[in-house]
Amino acid sequence: MYNRCIDMGRAILYCAECGGVLRDDDVRKGSDQRPYCGQCRPAPPAASPSRRSSRPIPIAGAARPGTTRRSVARPSRAPLAALAGAGGAALVLVLAAAALSSRPRPQPEVAARPSEPPPAGSTEPPGTRAPAPAPSPPVSAPAPPPDPGAALDRWLAEIRKVREKDPASAKAAELRSMFRKAVEMAPPSRRAEVERIAAEYEQSVLPPAPPKADGPSVRGFTLINAETSRPVPGFDPIPEGATIDLSKVGTRRISLRANVAGGKIGCLRIRVDDLPPQLERSAPLAAFGDDQGKYRPWTPSAGIHKVRADLFPGKDPKGEPSSSATLSFTVLDPR
Repeated sequence: MYNRCIDMGRAILYCAECGGVLRDDDVRKGSDQRPYCGQCRPAPPAASPSRRSSRPIPIAGAARPGTTRRSVARPSRAPLAALAGAGGAALVLVLAAAALSSRPRPQPEVAARPSEPPPAGSTEPPGTRAPAPAPSPPVSAPAPPPDPGAALDRWLAEIRKVREKDPASAKAAELRSMFRKAVEMAPPSRRAEVERIAAEYEQSVLPPAPPKADGPSVRGFTLINAETSRPVPGFDPIPEGATIDLSKVGTRRISLRANVAGGKIGCLRIRVDDLPPQLERSAPLAAFGDDQGKYRPWTPSAGIHKVRADLFPGKDPKGEPSSSATLSFTVLDPR
């Protein structure tokens, strides 16, 4: 316990603090009854405030006698200060961002709607009734899909207008283009109808076929009074570009007759304006047909009209006509 060693029959004591060999006259016992040298002996507790210890107070950091003070390298405080400064700046930025995000944003002002007035006989003060809810916008029904048949009818009407303004077929190329577009836009159920109209127009604008020397040929047209079935004087035959005044004819019920000479006919196709063609295989070759020689009447409208007759050798209008004739005339109706 007391760092005691027996050397040659003599007890050797060592200091309990610094480990130095103690001489007999240098042994000091502390309050814990351990041997200390004179320098290492701890100061005894003060007995009273008035009594002062004569032992000197060791200076903090000073090396004790007989010991070697080791120097310990302390880390530099500069990196820590820089780190603390950066952390403080980051903390300031975080706090500023939190303050901005917590600030209430200004809301757009909404015009207050006037409150609904209380009903008659009510005791509610004005301005306390909640405003009536705004009516919801009407929901419009989806537009119906376009009708291809109606669009085709409008296009055919445009074609008729062009044909009425072009009796001499000066705009044949434009009309052919319009007919091609009509065929393209026609629904399947009406395509055959449009193709037939286009083919009939194409036949109407073809130049008349030259008559054959050894066969029948169309020589012109005659104006017929349908009430008497007789030719109208001055219009047998009708000259090209003639003007027919119905007030001078004496009737508004007229007809047209194709004049064929040179032999027996096979089939004659007569077409007036855009009306369905009339097929004749025997006299009187009326443009609108006849009932046992009685001409069927036609009441023309005022304006320009066109008629075309194509003669075929067979009983049906197939192939190229052997002879053709066209006529354009103007009708006056002063009624």
